[in-house]
Amino acid sequence: MQRTVKSVTFFAYAKKSRHFCLPLMQALCEQGNTDQIGTNMHRDIDSKVIGYFAFSSPTAVICEGDACVISGSEQRMRDYMASDTLDSSQPNTIKKTRFGEIIKGMEMGAPYAFDEESYNRFYPLANKIGLDLKEEDFSETETGFHFVVIRP
Repeated sequence: MQRTVKSVTFFAYAKKSRHFCLPLMQALCEQGNTDQIGTNMHRDIDSKVIGYFAFSSPTAVICEGDACVISGSEQRMRDYMASDTLDSSQPNTIKKTRFGEIIKGMEMGAPYAFDEESYNRFYPLANKIGLDLKEEDFSETETGFHFVVIRP
């Protein structure tokens, strides 16, 4: 499957609803310049670690639907990658992601799927810069994975 969004090409290799995709986040993480993102951001919050994302190459990031998965811990990301609904045949790298990187990705149109731990780190900071996010109910699901997807 291939689709173009805002002149960025996303490649996805689907297995059930989870797949690898190329969100803008990977490129943003590689840039490393997040001193001032947006007009309301400060260095003290854009460097806060929100969670972890995983990728098998610079163009293949673990996604839930079309949203880049952000887990609250490396172990939770490993659990997600080991689930029977995700094609884990490719080796993956897990990296920290920071608030500023996520906001920059959202400004460029990328959606993100947060688990409970990462969302609870993200939403108070997001509210400080003018987003209107609320606490979420993370009730158990049949798969054991519950994500809140934030779309710009």
